[in-house]
Amino acid sequence: MVLRADDRAAPGRDWRFAPLEASDVDGAAPACVLLAECDPLVDEGIAYADRLRAADVPVALELYRGVTHDFIKLGRALSEAGQALDTAAAALRGALHP
Repeated sequence: MVLRADDRAAPGRDWRFAPLEASDVDGAAPACVLLAECDPLVDEGIAYADRLRAADVPVALELYRGVTHDFIKLGRALSEAGQALDTAAAALRGALHP
């Protein structure tokens, strides 16, 4: 588990906990990046999407305004959660059945 920003770059850490730390993203699978506007990690998510695009990896980026990190779990209370789940499902369908 990564607890501090400096832990992410520590030797032996798994880049999947901090994808911006990956040494290379060339050839990565197409990505669907769903971000919450009020998430402390939103800037990292945008930067990762930009890095993938710079490596010519197809990226669908959606920013959900006014919601926090775990918004997708609140489908009964937030319409944005349903929209995000629909977006993720569509991306997965597109990847599995191009």
